[in-house]
Amino acid sequence: MGLGFVAGGGLGNRRSRSDGVTRKRAGTVLTAADVEMSSLNLTPALEKMVSSLKMFPDSKVRYQQLLHYATTLGPMEPELKTEANKVPGCLSTVFVHATMNPDTRKVYFKGDSDAQLTKGLVSMLVNGLSGSTALQIEKVNPEFIKASGLTVSLTPGRNNGFINMLKLMKHKAELLDEEAAGLGPRSKGHTNDDCVEFEVPGKPRATAIGRALLQLNPTELEVEDFSESHKGHAHAGDETHIRIKVVSDAFQDMSLVLRHKVIYTLLDSFMDKGDGGVHALQIDTKAPGE
Repeated sequence: MGLGFVAGGGLGNRRSRSDGVTRKRAGTVLTAADVEMSSLNLTPALEKMVSSLKMFPDSKVRYQQLLHYATTLGPMEPELKTEANKVPGCLSTVFVHATMNPDTRKVYFKGDSDAQLTKGLVSMLVNGLSGSTALQIEKVNPEFIKASGLTVSLTPGRNNGFINMLKLMKHKAELLDEEAAGLGPRSKGHTNDDCVEFEVPGKPRATAIGRALLQLNPTELEVEDFSESHKGHAHAGDETHIRIKVVSDAFQDMSLVLRHKVIYTLLDSFMDKGDGGVHALQIDTKAPGE
């Protein structure tokens, strides 16, 4: 943890103008690195992993350690790999599932990915957050990935995927905590400060679509399954006809054609390719004030 010792350190904490460190009771020195770690609000398990990664001499060794983390990830049952558990915005396919112990209100995760490096990131979060409360999980600062030194080994796309994993896990923990408190799950939410809140009860595909669209930081987001009105028609099925409304600053000065292209790019994995995906997508995109 980078702790040093001060000869003859007295009682209490005080700031030294000459060395810029805080002297702690028992004569120890709190370094800048320690201050940084404390501001990240990590769980004990995550802090241990981040501290370990920081000690490695170069990015290649950290990369190897990340691959090692992948081997420590517990199995995830196939039935848990659903659209509702799929992390949006990842280069690889990633799933995370959460459960809560109702007595302790602690959350436990399972996860998996089809890429080993990403699986190592999943392992960090699953093993680092499991056994914590929803409040502890919510407080974790995503900047810890930079503090670990791993960002050098990650592409921007994979780094964004990591952030999306953490957001979804925080969201799942919050929903479980609300249910345990008797508040019930939220139907949807769409603010920039808390943009991972989105749930369409009983509609896993619509929920996953909404979460994928959260990458646009919408100020308003609606996803509706209107498949029932097409019952009996060709290609009709469960959640095959979806209507969406997205209001986002991302659409400022963007043509309607380009807006729709952005939407289809984000939702490509949900569209019908002969596998019963979304057959009809009604799109309403606006910038704020339109």
